[in-house]
Amino acid sequence: MTATPLHYLTIAEAGSLIRSGALSPVELAGAFLERIEALDPALSSYITVTADLAMEQARRAEAELSAGRDRGPLHGISIALKDLFDTAGVPTTSGSKIFADRVPTEDGTVTARLAEAGAVLLGKLAMSENAAGGPDPTSGFPIPSNPWNLEHHAGGSSNGSAVATSAGLAMGTMGSCTRGSIRAPASFCGVVGLKPTYGRVSRRGVLPLSWTLDHAGPIAPTVEDAAIMLGAIAGYDPGDPTSSAAPVPDYQAGLEGGIGGMRIGVARHFFFDETRPLVQSEPLELAERAIAKLESLGAHIEEISIPALDRNRSPSASDSASALRRSAGQPMASVSPTARAGRDARQRSSPTGGSA
Repeated sequence: MTATPLHYLTIAEAGSLIRSGALSPVELAGAFLERIEALDPALSSYITVTADLAMEQARRAEAELSAGRDRGPLHGISIALKDLFDTAGVPTTSGSKIFADRVPTEDGTVTARLAEAGAVLLGKLAMSENAAGGPDPTSGFPIPSNPWNLEHHAGGSSNGSAVATSAGLAMGTMGSCTRGSIRAPASFCGVVGLKPTYGRVSRRGVLPLSWTLDHAGPIAPTVEDAAIMLGAIAGYDPGDPTSSAAPVPDYQAGLEGGIGGMRIGVARHFFFDETRPLVQSEPLELAERAIAKLESLGAHIEEISIPALDRNRSPSASDSASALRRSAGQPMASVSPTARAGRDARQRSSPTGGSA
């Protein structure tokens, strides 16, 4: 066994223990379900806990591994999904009253690929309503608290995913990102958030915010764990015409090669110069130190300019409204005031007044 508590093992560590016979997928899932029951009332990271399903999948994983069938590094690993990934027979609400009674009849592609990889689903995670806006007590759904300080914001919109990963309520989670919704909550909660290249991960069966800007990606304790999760979900999907047919590389294999010679662009005009008057100095100092560290490891740092950042900061208001109407068959007036305000702000920020 290990001296590290089960809930603080990385995916890679747990996978190694499972394959050595030192850890059972059933034991692992049970430990996470107990921790969720004990801690989540204060953290509110879950909307739905799928305890029975998790134990069923864990027992199946244990039986398969005992029989010599190894599905890969996620086999027997306990994970959770942001509540906009379709799960057959399990409510998928997008954190909105509009979808409160929505129960998909089939898994989305990401859900199905994680299941095929042998992952164990602990449940569905809280999020900003329809992946837009910020915390709103009128949404009717829980608002996750930052596990490092319950009085602090956990970011959005994949806040439940980041909180659950950071607090040891899942080994890894799935989030979605339109304009920062994976990376922001991950940074707020001290974990790794990865927004894959557009088309790398299928969005079939993911309730949309923006047809043109949505991405699905993992939130995990470490870069290696994020690479493991991305390897399981990436790849072409005929059900998503925007998905890429490019081959899926071995993401873990590239982790030991270092970053010597890598070119990294830094858009200071937007991410530093404009931000400086609005935030405390510490985050900017930490970002500068991170850039210096990357340079010391051999990366080439290049200051770049992206004029579009100064003009188009949000997904199109019409794009978002169209996506919601098609998914729910209801107008934006049916959502909470905060989500509606986010839509209105996007419209105001647009150069044309109607599309950002």
